[in-house]
Amino acid sequence: MKRKKKPKTAITPRRVSARILRPLVLACLTLFLTINSSLQGTEQPKPAAYALIFGTVWGPDDRPMYGVEVKIRVAGEKKARWAVHSNHLGEFEQRIPGGEAGLRALG
Repeated sequence: MKRKKKPKTAITPRRVSARILRPLVLACLTLFLTINSSLQGTEQPKPAAYALIFGTVWGPDDRPMYGVEVKIRVAGEKKARWAVHSNHLGEFEQRIPGGEAGLRALG
């Protein structure tokens, strides 16, 4: 007695009905808009204003000098407020508070 072979069935992708798809899309869109609006509502702290003083220390033979101490002071004051050292390329930089209000706050 021979057994009958079952016919091979093709697997086809199921279509998602519009009854299920529409509410799902609406829910995702609502969630996205809610999260987006809540993130935009939060105010992030504004970074403090600053000025950057930078330069290069050159030697008498027109080569950059390493390890030279650079003192920075406010015009009209005798005492230096900042001291930095030049790097291997002779460059230095110092971040200071921006504007006159920042300089008054330091003093």
